[in-house]
Amino acid sequence: MPFDSQGNFTRVMNWQEDAANSVPIVASRHDDEDDNFAQGFNNTLCRDGRAAMTGALKMGNFKITGLGNGTTNNDAINKSQLDSVQTTLNSSITNLSNNAVKITGNQSIAGTKTFTGDIFTANILPKGLITLGTSANTLGRQLQFRDTADKRIARVQPMAKDTTNNKIGLYVNNANNSVEYGLEIHSDGYATAPTPATSDNSTKIATTAYVKAQNYALDNAVVKLSGNQTVAGTKTFSSSPIVPTPSTGDNSTKVATTAFSNNLLNNKIQKVTSLPSSPDANTIYFVV
Repeated sequence: MPFDSQGNFTRVMNWQEDAANSVPIVASRHDDEDDNFAQGFNNTLCRDGRAAMTGALKMGNFKITGLGNGTTNNDAINKSQLDSVQTTLNSSITNLSNNAVKITGNQSIAGTKTFTGDIFTANILPKGLITLGTSANTLGRQLQFRDTADKRIARVQPMAKDTTNNKIGLYVNNANNSVEYGLEIHSDGYATAPTPATSDNSTKIATTAYVKAQNYALDNAVVKLSGNQTVAGTKTFSSSPIVPTPSTGDNSTKVATTAFSNNLLNNKIQKVTSLPSSPDANTIYFVV
């Protein structure tokens, strides 16, 4: 081989050694040397690019300079082209970073966003509208809120009861993630919510059903201003109660007022100058 592994050319003959050793000049020895030259030339790189490389070109940490712009898929690109691609890429990344929702970090999301699928999120604070999309007589998409264990803790779901009575619901799961409690806001302005127990005394929303239930409970727990009732238990009054005065001849379980007592005494105690011939056995007579 005319070139060694380091690219150094090696001659086959040494004519001075031949002369010193009295080796005659013969055609066969010239042919061997010339064939070695020919093989070496065949392994060199032509500057006009007429022949393709037969192996990898080792640059030895040297630069390829003056390289033109690549135009086809298999062309090499120069640094100028690479810098242009990097500038465009950096601009695209910056634009994407400023105008897209990131996977992590805090962002303010402005404008109207329409989602064609469900949204699963832990911490989103929308600045503008989030349009989930609904169609008449069908359930709409959901905006779901989940904890770090991917457990759904709440969802917002627009729904359509009919074409004129749309509503949006906010539903919160209970501890075992099975039963949902929801607040529904209707397009005509009223809201519906779960009705708390009659005994509830908290900050929960009081529905009309809850309020009416309280009134019904009061009907059986207070003394009304009108109507007949049976009052049970011992009642202690801080002031004197006022009740109707029964007639003097009443003999029942009605409350006897002071007026009833006075009337009774006035009718049963009489001052006379002499006893009547037929005195009343239930009357006390004072002779004066």
